[in-house]
Amino acid sequence: MSWIPFKIGQPKKQIVPKTVERDFEREYGKLQHHVKICREDILGLTLQSPL
Repeated sequence: MSWIPFKIGQPKKQIVPKTVERDFEREYGKLQHHVKICREDILGLTLQSPL
């Protein structure tokens, strides 16, 4: 007889409050914005630097 230490089946869907979801989306949006600005800065510097 085999012993299975965990339940086989569908994982439970995690319930996330809407406020947490919105906070995450807002913070993730800010991060994406900063990444975009940094990329533009880097591209600008590489295009302007003399070879």
